[in-house]
Amino acid sequence: PFDLWLQKGWIKTTESIIVNQDKVIDFCYEVIEKYGFKNVKWCLDPSGASAVETRLIEDNQEVFEIWNSKKHISEATKMLRDNTVEGNVYYLENDCVKWQFNNAYVLSDENDNIKIDKKAQRYRIDNVDSNILASKLSFYWKPKKYLNVYILSDDFFI
Repeated sequence: PFDLWLQKGWIKTTESIIVNQDKVIDFCYEVIEKYGFKNVKWCLDPSGASAVETRLIEDNQEVFEIWNSKKHISEATKMLRDNTVEGNVYYLENDCVKWQFNNAYVLSDENDNIKIDKKAQRYRIDNVDSNILASKLSFYWKPKKYLNVYILSDDFFI
């Protein structure tokens, strides 16, 4: 299905089997600019993304470390699952995203903590992982500037 997904623009290719992380970050910056996203926050698991984190910090980006372990993402995974079942999660309707969600399954421990994993090494679940990390940030992140402070500031206009 990858050739079709590439034609539809749902995925991008790289020059080698090793992902060039700088090109991925550059692509993200292009999407941010194209759609005019503001107040971008980056979430990553620091155990495997030190080069990405270093680049983002050098680029003066706001980075949040969220460990991808049952203990750290269980609650966000449950909340995302429940919100998805309730129809409160909106996502791009494309087969690549559906395929990744179908590849994910839930692992649990004796403390009822859960996390997702993939059914086999060749399957991908990157979109599912990124949704969970973003969900955790959105559930717990509090803005540094409160609305009333913003309204009273010189930056506010109607």
